[in-house]
Amino acid sequence: MTTTDKTTEVEATAPATTTTDASTTSTTPTTTTTTTDASTTPALKRKEKEKKEEKKPAYIETRTRKKARQALDFISGSNQRQASLFNLLGKDYTGPSEQQLEMIFRLFSKNGKIGSEELAAVLRSMGKRPLTKRIDKILYECDENGSGYIEMDEFIHYMQKKAYEKAKMLGVIESDSEDDQELTKKAATKKSTTTAAAAPEKTITKQPSFFQPLKKNSSIIQFYTENAGVHTANNVEVDQYSNPVGNNFDLGLEGAFSDFTILIGMFYTFNLKCEDSLKSKGFNIIVVKTQKEFIDQLSKADVAMIIPNKNGDITTSEADFLSAVKNYHEAGKGLFLWAENEPFFAQTNWVLNSLFDSKVVGSDPGQKNLSLGKGSETQKFASHLITSGIVTLFEGRTVSYFEKVPEKLEVIATSSGNNPIIACSLATQEKNCGRVIVDTGFTKLLDEFFNAGIERYVKNACVWLLALDHRFYLGVDTQSNIPAPVEVPTWQFKHGSWFNYDADASKVVEEAYQEWLLNPYIDIRSIKSGIWSYSVNFKENTQTNIQHHAHTTREIRRVLQKVVPQQ
Repeated sequence: MTTTDKTTEVEATAPATTTTDASTTSTTPTTTTTTTDASTTPALKRKEKEKKEEKKPAYIETRTRKKARQALDFISGSNQRQASLFNLLGKDYTGPSEQQLEMIFRLFSKNGKIGSEELAAVLRSMGKRPLTKRIDKILYECDENGSGYIEMDEFIHYMQKKAYEKAKMLGVIESDSEDDQELTKKAATKKSTTTAAAAPEKTITKQPSFFQPLKKNSSIIQFYTENAGVHTANNVEVDQYSNPVGNNFDLGLEGAFSDFTILIGMFYTFNLKCEDSLKSKGFNIIVVKTQKEFIDQLSKADVAMIIPNKNGDITTSEADFLSAVKNYHEAGKGLFLWAENEPFFAQTNWVLNSLFDSKVVGSDPGQKNLSLGKGSETQKFASHLITSGIVTLFEGRTVSYFEKVPEKLEVIATSSGNNPIIACSLATQEKNCGRVIVDTGFTKLLDEFFNAGIERYVKNACVWLLALDHRFYLGVDTQSNIPAPVEVPTWQFKHGSWFNYDADASKVVEEAYQEWLLNPYIDIRSIKSGIWSYSVNFKENTQTNIQHHAHTTREIRRVLQKVVPQQ
């Protein structure tokens, strides 16, 4: 059970919480006692002086000791940075770098911090199973400043330390210190099966973490660059629009998306400049020109792009077109809806009206560049994963705009005419529904206007529409349909407000609850979850941590919530 509580030491406050609150910090009153210090006697003073005057053995820093010192200096926050540690870990290290750890943390953090629910998503994104025991342990060990949350520095420090310890246990880093000998002995004891077995050849290919090749599509670092969400950096080359040069500032890695397909419905025909750019990311591209072809190919697509005309065509009815698109959206697939100046927004307005009760209208002259700022301000665009690596963005020529921005979308960019022209799905949308981007200026895709950040923007947008970070958060496959939420009993604990247990712990408590319903005369149930043990009183709806010395007691309750089933 995952949320930590602070007294004199750290304690988990509730079975498998899904949110950790800084308000979980509590202070145990300390008692001050007065004692007579025996060390003030003359005899003891002489002995202490003699000990201090004893000659200490000379310390010789061998090459191995130097390596260990450099790594420990790095971990403790000295001037040894990433290169030192990962050079020591060697070519067999497969875990995330410091920059990748920072990127993963940014994806799921709230105001620069993560709780147990976000930590579970972080672990999944690293290719690790978010077991309750693992989450409990990390929260218990990692919250160095006692805030009740994990901050970025604490998280990175912890993960690097674990990688270094694993490397020592595997013999990747040689060391003759007592601590390292103890770690090596511990690892050898764990691996050995019989005393007569021959010592196996050193190998790290089967180790469970940091040194095992990642399974395909098992980690976000296989898809996102380390600069995801970053717009620029010091001392980097920039283009004429001040956007950083190099695909390492894109959201997605080059060639990483060969398993994904983009369907483009070009109902208004022109030379599509962005097709080659999308192929560089590995995307498979299908281009169709009729509504019938579009809905026939939807089942093959992970992202569907609609470039509308002024009217629908005769190959399908509006109702049939919308039915197919709505089913696609509710299966967790991404929609990239384009529009242009009036009246070139027919199919896009069909979809906007069906999904969001909204539409685009009118025409702004456009033709100006937007700059990074607040997306709701005139001639500005917002910081977002979609705008990674972009400082300047062309708004398009003769763009339409939202008549009214729907509640389920957030404005990413506002035109030079002070109208909302780019919007995307909020994080609070239905969990199983695909992401949506609406851009009201598809002239930016034409050859003559394909400049000022447009290439990177289109690539970023298509990567974001795959919702890979959201899928890791939910614990579902990176490509399959996202199942619709189902109503399940969920247990919560109260600490100021109500917080969910994590899914595993909630199941444990629910099983105990069902047993109690059959035999309610025994009020107390003992439950083990993660690294903590609890007594749960279903009659009074309380739970108490019986393992930690503080014995924290909290109210609990059972509620029904809609949850996406994990795959």
